[in-house]
Amino acid sequence: MKILKIALNDLAYLEEDFGSLVKSTRRKKKPKKNQSHLIDIEFLKTLNELEREEIDKKRKDRKYASFVVEVYAIVEQALEELYEKTYKKSFKSKVKDNEKKLNKVIELEEALNDKFEFGKTLDGSEILKVRNKVVHKKYSLKKSKEILGIKKRSKDLLEELIDEMYDYLKSISKN
Repeated sequence: MKILKIALNDLAYLEEDFGSLVKSTRRKKKPKKNQSHLIDIEFLKTLNELEREEIDKKRKDRKYASFVVEVYAIVEQALEELYEKTYKKSFKSKVKDNEKKLNKVIELEEALNDKFEFGKTLDGSEILKVRNKVVHKKYSLKKSKEILGIKKRSKDLLEELIDEMYDYLKSISKN
């Protein structure tokens, strides 16, 4: 199925981007001369080393949070495209506004269940929990992990989530 292969390739690209992020955040870089206008050098000089490290840690945490959201978006979009291709119409949630809404991926799984077999489900999975906390709690992977009681390093967690989504997408087959 072409849609799933595209989603798997998107995950591969994301994994490459993640590897680049990990490498680029290992050591401090000085701004390039042509980028110095983007950073307030005088302000940075007033900060002590701990304050600069804290700024860098927060930036890295937001970048990791962005990767979590993108991993989830790749899967959601793939399922939505499967639905549109299968039923020749856009997916509309059947849950009324005043009812508790299910997660969109779970709704899509249920809507596609008669045409596709899901070897795995994302219902109750770590990606859904982490993504929801990232989006609703300060856009921070660190805070999300604290709330959920996850002890893994952010890097390790993100690698696991990417692997989980590979396995999930590969487990989908036509009935």
